[in-house]
Amino acid sequence: MPETITWGHVLMLAGLLVGLFALLNLLRWLRQRDFTRGTPQYADGRLARRAALYGMAIAIVLFAGGGLTPLCELPIA
Repeated sequence: MPETITWGHVLMLAGLLVGLFALLNLLRWLRQRDFTRGTPQYADGRLARRAALYGMAIAIVLFAGGGLTPLCELPIA
């Protein structure tokens, strides 16, 4: 266990939480993928797919930012 918590830890934790959100949206999209165009279920599935893709992109950026930038060694004062 590190002595101090760094900003990199915070960013990685935020990336994991956003990734979990994206995973839940992916499951929501998979549940509603068989509906036809023009139905409310199709629109909900489309929004879930979009949220899953954006969420995964943001999660990757946050996780990489927490591990590959100088913030990974900067302690929280």
